Amino acid sequence: MKDYEHVVIWLDYFNKTLPQKMGRRVSRDKSIFDPSLKELIDAAKAAGFEPTETND
Repeated sequence: MKDYEHVVIWLDYFNKTLPQKMGRRVSRDKSIFDPSLKELIDAAKAAGFEPTETND
């Protein structure tokens, strides 16, 4: 069953070292080297979201 209340965001979406073919979804000029979970959570909070961390 699809969960429409949550969005999954992977760190690789923002990893500057990865090509788009391997999972990066943000342009290189807006991505960063080796993004951390803490950075992603802080950015999501700053954008007004309520992030939760899971180990799936």
